[in-house]
Amino acid sequence: MSYIQNIRAAVGTACIFNPGVRAIILNDKNEILLQRRTDMAYWGLPSGGVELGETALDALKREVLEETGLTVLQAEPMALYSGSEQCFKYPNGDEIQCFAIAFIIREWSGVPCADGDEGAEVRFWPPENPPDNLMPIHYRVIEDFLSYNGKFILAGTVANNAVEPAEKNIKNEQLSGCARCPFPAPERLCRNEHGKSPGFCPTQNSPRLTAAANVEYQKPEIRGFAYLASLQEAEGYSNRDKGYEYVVPCKSRLLEIIEFSRKMNFKRLGLAFCAGLAQEAKIIEKLLREYGFEVVSVICKTGRVPKETIGIGDEQKIAIGQPESMCNPILQAMVINDASTEFNIMLGLCVGHDSLFLKYAQSPCTVLAAKDRVLGHNPLAAVYNLDSYYRALKPPVADNDN
Repeated sequence: MSYIQNIRAAVGTACIFNPGVRAIILNDKNEILLQRRTDMAYWGLPSGGVELGETALDALKREVLEETGLTVLQAEPMALYSGSEQCFKYPNGDEIQCFAIAFIIREWSGVPCADGDEGAEVRFWPPENPPDNLMPIHYRVIEDFLSYNGKFILAGTVANNAVEPAEKNIKNEQLSGCARCPFPAPERLCRNEHGKSPGFCPTQNSPRLTAAANVEYQKPEIRGFAYLASLQEAEGYSNRDKGYEYVVPCKSRLLEIIEFSRKMNFKRLGLAFCAGLAQEAKIIEKLLREYGFEVVSVICKTGRVPKETIGIGDEQKIAIGQPESMCNPILQAMVINDASTEFNIMLGLCVGHDSLFLKYAQSPCTVLAAKDRVLGHNPLAAVYNLDSYYRALKPPVADNDN
């Protein structure tokens, strides 16, 4: 058995550290050789693990010969990939975290041919236009190749760095504008493989970002969270067995928060609330405790820090001429963090204060209610009435008579 097979025999499908190599094999058109895998619906670079006693170059030559039938004559090390973003889960449940060196191979001999075991097909692809179903952890390698200047790359992050060149060069007309999509929902590319897309469609324009997000979903804790969130979404509707046109919403957001927390087996919840909703917070905390949760509730005025601390003048206070404590979302987050909550509920935090709480909170957060002092904390009421009672929210039409 191979080195990896020996480890698998001992630990099963648990995530293991996998030192490996990746091959960027080029033809005379500077196209990259990819193989379509047999074990999953992905194209990928020829790659594999380093066996005990092998050098990385030895492993590269062996893997390329086994998977493509080619003999490596010359190879240039291009980059080293490591970190949690290199995690991947195979269809059989095996999880790995790669520590891999990518090599550029310009000199080789033989005729490319899939081995029929790991690869069903091999084909050269333009590096700037790889297949959509490329292995997520290989997108970064091809992106780095396109910008490679001969200096060895220490690559530790897929989710941020992998997409940096595309983000910097994106044109204004390609900035995502999903809210303006002109096509009916069933005809959109994001829902239909053969659907339509406008020029600003991120499904069409951002395959690298999609791949980077998919890498994140391969992390066991993220995958589990996303799975249960999607399950909760579906359970929020009844009559699903009768067809989509018959589904009916059946659960309040408060109930969904309780059910999702139970699914995640959370024991201790944080409740960050506005002083203006203190009565509501009292009711919510009592209800959550009745469901068996521990609750750490923190009011926005905690700490009694004067507004002057952040430069607010007397004339800028709500209660002019009186001492006034500032809303303190950073301290709310710190108190909740110190209590090691597993999930945090935000209740009516002010605009901006909610942003700071999210920035400093260490555990996942959800919003139960968004503050709207005029509309009873239902900000969408203004949206629903934008063409009638709340038309004054629209900016004035410019005078074009001149």
